Amino acid sequence: MKSIKMTLGVVAVLYALWTPTAAGMTRAQARAFKQAKWLTTEELEANPAGFLGQNVAFEAFFAQMGDVYRPFYTPFIREFYVNFWVWSPSARLWEANERAQAFFFCFVERENTSALRSIQSLHRFEAVQVLAKVEIVSDGHAWLKVLHVVPSDMPTYSDKAIKHIELGMRQLREHSDYAFAAKQFETALSEKLPREAEKLVFRQAGVAYFEKKEYAKAEYFLGKALQLASIKDPMLNLRLGQSLLLVAEKSAPGSDRKGKLNGAVQQLELAINYEPNLVDAHAALGLAYGLLSDYTKGLDACRTALKLAPQHAPAFRNIAVILHLKNDTEGAILNYQKAILAKANEPTYHRELADIYMEAGRYADAEIEYNNFVTLDEDNTEAYWLRGQARLAQGNVDDAITDFEDSIKKPPDYYKSHVSVIKAYLQKRSYDKAMKAAQNATIIWKQDLDLRILQADILKVTNKFDEAATALEAAVKLDPADRQIRYEWAKILAEKPAPDVPRAIQELESIIRTSPDMMPARSLAGRLYVNQQNPSKALAHLNHYLKSNPEDVVALINQGAAYSQLAQLSRAVQSFDKALNIDPTNPYAASNKAMALCLLGKDKEAALALAEMAVDAQPGNVAFAGTLALAQALNTQHKSAKATASKALAQQKSVEGLYALGLAEFGLDNIDAAAENAEAALNLAKQNKSPTRDFNMLVGKVRELDTQVKRSLRERARELDRARREADRRGRMAPGPGSTDIPLAPVITD
Repeated sequence: MKSIKMTLGVVAVLYALWTPTAAGMTRAQARAFKQAKWLTTEELEANPAGFLGQNVAFEAFFAQMGDVYRPFYTPFIREFYVNFWVWSPSARLWEANERAQAFFFCFVERENTSALRSIQSLHRFEAVQVLAKVEIVSDGHAWLKVLHVVPSDMPTYSDKAIKHIELGMRQLREHSDYAFAAKQFETALSEKLPREAEKLVFRQAGVAYFEKKEYAKAEYFLGKALQLASIKDPMLNLRLGQSLLLVAEKSAPGSDRKGKLNGAVQQLELAINYEPNLVDAHAALGLAYGLLSDYTKGLDACRTALKLAPQHAPAFRNIAVILHLKNDTEGAILNYQKAILAKANEPTYHRELADIYMEAGRYADAEIEYNNFVTLDEDNTEAYWLRGQARLAQGNVDDAITDFEDSIKKPPDYYKSHVSVIKAYLQKRSYDKAMKAAQNATIIWKQDLDLRILQADILKVTNKFDEAATALEAAVKLDPADRQIRYEWAKILAEKPAPDVPRAIQELESIIRTSPDMMPARSLAGRLYVNQQNPSKALAHLNHYLKSNPEDVVALINQGAAYSQLAQLSRAVQSFDKALNIDPTNPYAASNKAMALCLLGKDKEAALALAEMAVDAQPGNVAFAGTLALAQALNTQHKSAKATASKALAQQKSVEGLYALGLAEFGLDNIDAAAENAEAALNLAKQNKSPTRDFNMLVGKVRELDTQVKRSLRERARELDRARREADRRGRMAPGPGSTDIPLAPVITD
């Protein structure tokens, strides 16, 4: 039972495939088509006598109804027949001359109402299958009596497609207008096309985009053309290989780039196999191998190209690229010069040679080649910018500005030139012109945040911090998700003369929550927390930051300061040591380490040397002077300590300065002065509402000094009291006549 059902099912499927509906014809028509000789109109025209009296079938595109004219030796008379014309599927119908060469010899009996209705309902370019009998051969043509005409599902043309293909081909042939041609071909491809036409249009679109130097698009269209190709086409392989190569050359390193280079090698080797003397293919193959780091094969392929064509400029250029990849700068320069000698009017060679000169620091040579680039491609906005960079590198700011401004005047607007002219004016300290240039740029790029950062920089250097902060806040509102602009805003909030540190910290913490990897935000937050005397939060950010930036001296100093604030002085010294290993003369690291050593009460000589180095570097730094005074006092250089501390305190009162002066006075046995300074230090310390632990350690040492001074004062008071009592006692014992004893005077000390 199961096998019977399966057999019936198969029969049903086969019947469905053979039904008139499925085939688009009746069973009788289908049978007639199957029994006919299938051929093309080209085959029929090539040997019409060979098919005389036979039924033939072919596919065609309907052209139009024709007129019946009857030579006396044909049966096709107007009263009994209708004539129509068709085109072969291989006809290049976008060419006017081929459209005119339709196949004219199709005749339908007026009594064949089925075929007659079919042809009368057809539109131009509609695809049909024709079954006809070769009735006679006359004048070298087969005259056909058409039996059946049925629709075909063969892809065909539309008037729109024909028009756009024709326009595209004309632009390529007559005007070399590649942009217009490419657009026409793309429009044509939006219509369904016959295979041969589709292949040609994809190919020509690829060629147009290649000439436009839009190599990614060229790669796409040429690749599609190659898929449709039915014969070997070395030029198609060459252009596709070159497109893949040029896309890869401008791509970042990665697997996709390597894949394109391997694809380029494959296509170029195919082109060479089909046409061994294809010079461009050898030269391009050399570059592809070079970019794949197979320098030997690359250079060999380029040299093969030069054997075929000794002055082939692209081969010299590609050798130069490969030698540059091998770090052979002089060899690269020499081959670029050869390429230029072979083809001096190619702007790319001058530009690439200039780039190498820039890398080598030969800025004057670079300027010469960029100047050639400008001369050969005077409408290229980037050319002026590049020459401006070479001039700027030589310190020729004015001419660089001229280049940047010339670049800006030319369409399209070149963003880098706007940025460069702003920076050049900043370098000249022409702040008004810099601001004007920035304002002009933001008119064009209204949403560009980098330009707004530049505007803020100009405002900062002109001490307009509040305006800079306002400008950056407006930029943040434009794009709240841009973490860089939010960081810049937080930074200026912290740096302006009246800093809004809490707001800056709030913004930084918000950035870090959404972007934990934003290291500059962590570094700045750590520094601000140190300034806010919140060492725990400071270390949370700084320790994270220093994992990926272990040699950031500023961050190490802030880390050390945070450890100092926690009274973890040994750790603080380690951080300062790391900073000093990287930057041995850094005054901040030196002074902070000196203070930590002073608080630890060890390595006093090292502390003194570090403090002296810091003050030598920044003589006007009051904090450094206070640390030096303390180190001098601890090293019993009391007079020096007194002088240093007095000078620092004249500028700014500080606990460490007063403490150092107190120690110095005490060492000089000026007990009253020592007591006065110790008391002043303690009174000043009481004003600190949120003291850190290291500050409390310092205050503890001040208290020790205060206690010691007070003890000395009490002892001195007792000595004076004893002296007075002794004097009183002696006064009561009056001397006799002739006595030489005199009363003791009070002891006076410094």
